Amino acid sequence: MRITFIGAGRVAYHLAKVLHPDHQIVQVFSRDLEKANRLASLVDAVAISDFEQLSSDIDLVIIAISDQAIAQVIQKISASLQQDINQLKKVVGDIANYCINNSLKKGY
Repeated sequence: MRITFIGAGRVAYHLAKVLHPDHQIVQVFSRDLEKANRLASLVDAVAISDFEQLSSDIDLVIIAISDQAIAQVIQKISASLQQDINQLKKVVGDIANYCINNSLKKGY
C-alpha cells in the first residue's frame, strides 16, 4: 500500500515505523519541513510542507495531527488531491490495532 502521512509528530512516527516494512510511505507532510524530513528519512519517503505537493498516486492518507486541525487539513487535502472528502479518513481503529499488534510481535 502507498501511504502519505499528514503530520510528523509522535503518532505519525510510531505508525510509520510499524507500517514501513510492509508498506511504502510515499510522503510525509508537516508545516515544519525539518520535522517532515526527519520522519521521511527514516522511512525512505519524500518530505513536503505544501499541500500542493501531495501525490495523487497513493492508496491511503493517514492524518496524524491534533483534532482541532483535522477539518481544515481535510479541506486542503481534498482540494489538492481533487478527491471527495469522504475518501479521506482519520485512521485510528484498524491501523492502530495493526500497529500495536505488529509492535508487540516485533518487540518495539
